[in-house]
Amino acid sequence: MGEAIVIKKIITIVFIYIFLICFYFSSLMAVFSIPNKYIERNVNRSLERIERVGEYPRIALTIRSTLDHFTDKLMLQDTITMTNDPMKNAMVPSYFRYWHGYQIFLRPLLVIMYEPEMWCFYAVMFIFLLYQCIKRIKKCLGIDCVACFIISLLASYLWVAPFSLQYMNVYAIMVLASLLIFTVDENKWYILFFITGSFVNFMDLLTFPLLSCGLPLAIALVVEMHKEEYQLKLGLKTVIVNSIAWALGYGSTWIAKWVLAYKLLGPYVLSDVISQSLFRIAGNSQYKLSYYNVFQDNLFVLLLVTPEVWMVLILICIIIMQIRRKPWKIKVITLYNKIKSARNYSIPLGLIAIMPVCWYLFFANHSDIHEHFTFRIQAITIFACMMMLDISYSAKLPGRLYYDKCISYWKRLGETKKIVLGALVVLLIFV
Repeated sequence: MGEAIVIKKIITIVFIYIFLICFYFSSLMAVFSIPNKYIERNVNRSLERIERVGEYPRIALTIRSTLDHFTDKLMLQDTITMTNDPMKNAMVPSYFRYWHGYQIFLRPLLVIMYEPEMWCFYAVMFIFLLYQCIKRIKKCLGIDCVACFIISLLASYLWVAPFSLQYMNVYAIMVLASLLIFTVDENKWYILFFITGSFVNFMDLLTFPLLSCGLPLAIALVVEMHKEEYQLKLGLKTVIVNSIAWALGYGSTWIAKWVLAYKLLGPYVLSDVISQSLFRIAGNSQYKLSYYNVFQDNLFVLLLVTPEVWMVLILICIIIMQIRRKPWKIKVITLYNKIKSARNYSIPLGLIAIMPVCWYLFFANHSDIHEHFTFRIQAITIFACMMMLDISYSAKLPGRLYYDKCISYWKRLGETKKIVLGALVVLLIFV
């Protein structure tokens, strides 16, 4: 009986996969049938604007606010077809390693608007989607889960996304997948994650796609934790099965693009794909691989100072607390014991928390070169760790640990301190 269920699931995934690949290819052929003359004016206006502001402008003071206009420029240039063959145009010969699925939205929109106008359109649509997602999380999982979700997104500099054509794709898919967690039956979650992995590969140019897996998966896990029959085995199954489903969707869709490009464009595709794949993973003589630099650079973008500085600051805090004889050791031991006693929850969440580490190890060279946007996947770690602490301290789910403590602390503050604290929060989010 168990084998029959597994076979049925595999057949379902295969049929979905075939349908998705056919849909991707046919939709790209359809949008590339739009004549260049209808979009050239807005493409040129967009490219002129990028030339004025530069390829990597910052809209705030720190590297976290860096926009990738270099890739946006490539996306816009690839909207102009070079041949009369819609099948070859759908392969985007100038940059054939990726699907360029964003073109199914970009080319039609370029008929009526140019890049800054698209920012407004994307922002309105995304804010509506994010609002629906947050409302559903609050209703089903509680206010603390909402707080953890928002904080993790703000740490990833979410507010920058609408100003970049490239960044918005992954965020939109992530929020949509998180919302669908509450409407799709849990027994069908593996299908949802397979489709999510496939679609993010179709839409994205290898920015921070893991975000579309980690955050929805953490939300799905917390949904499972609210059930009376929840056990560690169920949590581990949820994490492992859905992670594999996402990875299969992501990887198999990428391979399908390479196969189609090989058939339609020629054998030179294969050598380029192999060389670029090795480069993204292991680097070359110009970009030598250093795992230490990978983690240091991505943590620096997130934290604004190097990990060594943070270690020194933590050590100073420990020394100060030791001098003042505060019972900090007891608090640390208590925290450890609470997390250990809640291992049914903390172990699965811990597996999700280390997902970015695994990504940085596999796509090491890519993550080192493009740390100005790959740092965003650390939002997964932030969300998972915050939920781990919340669940460990809360007597029951959904937790209100952060909410209650913050409200209590806020009420005790004076007006001046409230203003200063508010200003510091704004600086941390937007600078």
